[in-house]
Amino acid sequence: PARAVAEALHDAGTVAIIDHPEVESVIARVRGFEEEIAQHPKIRVVARLSGHGVKDQAFRTTEDILQANPGLGAIFRINDDSALGALAAVTGLADAVVDVVQTGATLRAAGLVEVEVLAHSTARLVVNRQALKLKRAVLKPLIQRLRELSGS
Repeated sequence: PARAVAEALHDAGTVAIIDHPEVESVIARVRGFEEEIAQHPKIRVVARLSGHGVKDQAFRTTEDILQANPGLGAIFRINDDSALGALAAVTGLADAVVDVVQTGATLRAAGLVEVEVLAHSTARLVVNRQALKLKRAVLKPLIQRLRELSGS
C-alpha cells in the first residue's frame, strides 16, 4: 500500500492514517505502512486517528482529518469499513481516489469505478520448517487450498 501511495503522490505530499490501535494485526499493518512510507522523505504522515474499524467512525474521523489538513494527498485505512467511511467523506472532494484493493468490492460498494491499475502486488505465506513438521496436518491442507485459489 505505501508504494502505491508514494507512486500516486509522485513521492511528495501528505498522508493520514485511519487506525484501530487496539487490534494487533492492525498495529502490524500500520507499522509496515509507516516503515515503507518513511523511505519517501518528501511524504509526511500528518494525522493518525482511530476510526475503530467501523464505517461511521471512519467517516467522522476522515472529516476531521480533512478539515485539519485541506491539502491532504492520501489516506491509509486499515479495513473495508474504514475505507467505505473514508470514501464517503472524500467522494466529491477529491480529484481522484487511489485504493489498494484485492477484489474491488470496496470501490463498487462506494459507487466508484476503477479507471487505472497503478501497480500489482503479491502475498506470501511463510512457514518455518519446524512448524511445517509439527503442524503438518493443519498446514498442508491450507497450503494446498491457497495453491488452488492462486492457480499455482
